[in-house]
This record gives sequence, structure tokens and C-alpha cells, in this order.
Amino acid sequence: MNLSLVLVCAACTSLLSVAVWQDLKTGRISNQLILVGLVTVQLLSVLPNGLGWFSSVQGIVVGLLIFIPFYLLRILGAGDVKLLSVVGGFFGYPGILLIGLYISIAGGVLALAVAFFYGQLFQILNKLRRSLVLYFLHFLSNGRPGQFELIVGSKQIPYAVAISVGTLIYVVLNKLQLN
Repeated sequence: MNLSLVLVCAACTSLLSVAVWQDLKTGRISNQLILVGLVTVQLLSVLPNGLGWFSSVQGIVVGLLIFIPFYLLRILGAGDVKLLSVVGGFFGYPGILLIGLYISIAGGVLALAVAFFYGQLFQILNKLRRSLVLYFLHFLSNGRPGQFELIVGSKQIPYAVAISVGTLIYVVLNKLQLN
């Protein structure tokens, strides 16, 4: 494992740890943290054996594009989308595509776990089914869809947790070269 990868993993872990803490405490991810992450990503990308500036920018843009539709549908917050774009800058393209897949799976599991914890799993699944049907009907009639949020009980799901878990899964499965 090269030094650049160690620095990327350490910086990404630090960024995601603060993001999870902020998301759990306030339900938001600060723009200051995103800005620090973007600057860090760009500095690390130009190190020897680093990802490279262009690949880092590709990861940022693709990371943003992956989850923008979920923001527009009001499923995710803007901070979650921006955090994913910063993660894309750490690992570039096409790595961000796998990370996005792992994050989506982790987010689904997290949503089910939170619903189960609050004793509302069946209510949430029924609400989800109805929401999807209504959303589809609005779409077919060219109407603007209503709000569709990942809310379990009165709690919003801290999606920074899913972003962190999905990123960790990617690093363990694809980046760690154990000898």
C-alpha cells in the first residue's frame, strides 16, 4: 500500500467521522466541512502516486451527479449529496460508481434498522409503497411529485452514516491490498 493511499484513507476517514458526528448531532453536514474536504481532496490528488487532479475532479462531478436526483426528489439533503461528491474526489471515477452502490445498500439497511428500532417497520413499508404509487401516478400525469423523504417516525435518517459505511466497504473490498 502506498503512502498516498494511506493519506487518502486517513483524510477520508477523518472527514466522514466529522460528517457523521455533525449529522447525528444537528441533522446537517456543514458547508465548511465540505469545503475543507474539497481542498484536501485536491491537495492529495496531486501527490506523487496520487489519483491525479483530473481523475479527482471526475470523481467529484460523478459523485454529485449520482445523488442529485435523490436531492431533487427530496429523498436526500444537499449536505449528503455534497459529501458524496467529496468522497468521489478521494477515489475518482469509476470508483465512485461502486461507492454509490455500496452507499445505497447501506442506506437501505440503515432505513430498515431505524424503522425496526422505532417499531414502525410495517408502517414505513406501507407508507413507502403508497408513496411510490402516488409518485408514479404524478409522474405519468406530468405533475410535479410531492415531497418524498427518508423519514422514520419523527427522525430523519442520518445518511452520513450510510455514506461512511459504503465508503468503508469500498476501501476494504477494493483498495486494501493485504500481503
